Amino acid sequence: MRLFITAAIFVVLVALSRDKFRIERRDILGLAAVGFVLGYLIWYNSVKKVGNAKTAIYSNLTPVFTALFAALILGESFRPRQLFGAAVILTGVYLTRSGYRFFVRRRP
Repeated sequence: MRLFITAAIFVVLVALSRDKFRIERRDILGLAAVGFVLGYLIWYNSVKKVGNAKTAIYSNLTPVFTALFAALILGESFRPRQLFGAAVILTGVYLTRSGYRFFVRRRP
């Protein structure tokens, strides 16, 4: 459902701003093929292999990769708040994936 809502918003924004930029059909098809189809194929394959709980943890990395690719492709700069947020997300994913080993007291 989220995919449909996102696509609908994208179509409305393109329709409202036709004068500002031009988007070809091949651009939209390329975005759909690479961004959506490939992403969902990888996602569902990982759900099938390792399960829902282990795969869902990695959905938290979406903002980190969005900021990273915005910096690499668009030349955006990182702000301290974004770096802090990325550090919190990466720490949370690490702690979640490492299990309870991090919190267990070691007996001498």
